[in-house]
Amino acid sequence: MMSVINIENVGLFIENQREAIKKDKTLKSIVKRSNVLSKNEIRISRILRRIPRFFLYFEPVIKYRDFRLAEIDDERFEKCDILNESTEYFLFQYENREKRRDFWEFFSKNASKKQRILEIIDSFKNLLNIVEILDERKMVHMNIVPSNVLFEDNVSSFLINFEQSFIYGKDELERKSNEEVYKIIFSKYNPYKIHLPLEAHLLCYMNERKCDSLSADNIETVVNDWFCGVSLSPFGKYIPEELKAEATFSQRSLINKSKNVIQSEILSSSHTWNNYSLNIIYLYLLSSLDEQIYSHKFIDSFVHILLLNISGDYSKRESAKKTRQLFDDLIHSISQEEWNKLFSQILQAI
Repeated sequence: MMSVINIENVGLFIENQREAIKKDKTLKSIVKRSNVLSKNEIRISRILRRIPRFFLYFEPVIKYRDFRLAEIDDERFEKCDILNESTEYFLFQYENREKRRDFWEFFSKNASKKQRILEIIDSFKNLLNIVEILDERKMVHMNIVPSNVLFEDNVSSFLINFEQSFIYGKDELERKSNEEVYKIIFSKYNPYKIHLPLEAHLLCYMNERKCDSLSADNIETVVNDWFCGVSLSPFGKYIPEELKAEATFSQRSLINKSKNVIQSEILSSSHTWNNYSLNIIYLYLLSSLDEQIYSHKFIDSFVHILLLNISGDYSKRESAKKTRQLFDDLIHSISQEEWNKLFSQILQAI
């Protein structure tokens, strides 16, 4: 049984499959308004394209140029008048992946429940590898949600949409280039965006309300809102009450600090944010499984790993690399008999 779920060689298989289909691919074109976020996507894409075999993991902008919207002449298509302010656009080109499905489309396809468990294992390990690649380059995606996690031909998953991404702490020039992006991505307070960690919500709260600092009451408000968001989610049944107290205690060091100091301290935790978002997605996914298998050792231990990585205290979160080690240890700790029991429970639930 263990040989079925051991995917140590899946990376090589994926590369061989993707290499075969990449050669004849064309590019797809998308028009986007020229603004801070689209320019940021260009900047981040340059970095992503320097990663060996980047197309296995990401969908960056491959080419771009200034673009002018034109008013089409109905009688003669090729005769167009350029619209006013039409230079404020880019024509972005991406790799054309013809058969692609987002996260929920992939897991809602017609598959046996046993196959679903195997796909959960494979995809989680693959996405942890992608997050580890981002973390090694100090890149924070900021929008790892199901719609931005895509699957192609059942071969592998990859990430899209890097408009809100940033590189943290590389050098002074890099930090300055992030400032305009920070003003946008941390401008609106919405604690129900639960793919973002508590620290990001604190920064959004402070910016939206134009606070020069954070009081104990401010922090308690944000913690309560954040906890409400996660506890009322579909995976709320997994959320322990102590998560809130732990989060409140962990943020006390921010009380009455200057805005610049608070931003710096909050961003110092951003190396955990990619993994945080990924673990939120898989808590959602596990909560959608049949209740009959919740108590199984694999599911229970998997949930424990995921909860560790969404702690309100970022110092308790594990890196993607360590998470993958814990997950591998979990998989290999399940005996043949226990796997048979899990799959037997799945069959009974059908």
